[in-house]
Amino acid sequence: MVYYVSEWVKDHPGGDAPLLSFAGRDVTDAFIAYHPGTAWKHLDQFFTSYYVKDFVVSEISKDYRRIANEFTRLELFEKKGHGRKLDKYAMGERGQSGSIDG
Repeated sequence: MVYYVSEWVKDHPGGDAPLLSFAGRDVTDAFIAYHPGTAWKHLDQFFTSYYVKDFVVSEISKDYRRIANEFTRLELFEKKGHGRKLDKYAMGERGQSGSIDG
């Protein structure tokens, strides 16, 4: 499915960085990883079309799945949704010092 979210970027609770960095890509895995189940109900308003021709799982999704499986195995996830320390690291949102906590 294709969703048009350009007009909504400024209102995204997670900021504009995730939307801008994933623009034009398959974000299925990232969406699942970073959003609670309640976020799904908001997608309908952004739906524009279906696109399945020649679909191939993107390299970023393959990387996410590999890393998510490893992090799950190592019990690094405290809970699903926003607010995990690893989320900030994964999105490249380090603080001034370059550490995860800032």
